[in-house]
Amino acid sequence: MDNAVNLFQRLNSKLFELLSGLSSEQWNKNISSGNAKVQDIAIQLLDESRQNLFHFFDVSDLNDIQINSFKDFNPETYLSDLQIINKQLDPYLNKIPTFSSLDKNNTFIVVPIGLLKVYAKNWLYQQEIRQAVGASLLLETEFYHPFLEYCMRFLPKHFENVCPANDTIISIEIVAEINMKWQIIRREQSWDFTEVQAHSATQVYIDQNITWILFSGGIDIYEASQYWQVIGNQDLGRHVLSLRPFDD
Repeated sequence: MDNAVNLFQRLNSKLFELLSGLSSEQWNKNISSGNAKVQDIAIQLLDESRQNLFHFFDVSDLNDIQINSFKDFNPETYLSDLQIINKQLDPYLNKIPTFSSLDKNNTFIVVPIGLLKVYAKNWLYQQEIRQAVGASLLLETEFYHPFLEYCMRFLPKHFENVCPANDTIISIEIVAEINMKWQIIRREQSWDFTEVQAHSATQVYIDQNITWILFSGGIDIYEASQYWQVIGNQDLGRHVLSLRPFDD
């Protein structure tokens, strides 16, 4: 079993290791998904993480860290702030008993959506930085699965106005070293997740290397066509591929 503080610590350790080795040129590299630079995304990551986690845990007694502004960014100050904030938040994260664990049925253990969102955005920002500077991506299941779980939680809402026959099942599989799979089923009034072993009207297969870019809006589904496959109902499958959980 794993807990939230351990997973956040490992993710942040990976971030600190990555950022502490960047050159001035790398800090100023552009992120592929927009005009922002690596330093801009790093600032946004730290600022959002602080605000969202402090709000999630209703924390008001921690030291106030002033995040570097975009104009006077200093890597050493930034890394110091990152360490301080993460250390301050550890006791609060430690109250969450489980986070990234899979049970014996390979099912993700449910955690509050607010905390999962913070993790997913932190992971996404770090991926964008890694991609920009040419570092290896964090696609190991322990890091990647919570991000995917956050995205998939939006599937029922994403399909709320799509109304095929009742009991229609859509399966989504992320093709990786250890494949990860989700299924949703149409009920009378809504869509729900299901583990029913039945024929799927649509089967969607997406390569893990493109999934995070696709769901975060970094690439169009047709640009990424060689990385996914839809078997069965093509309209339902392409609707899965248009899921954008971060467009809020």
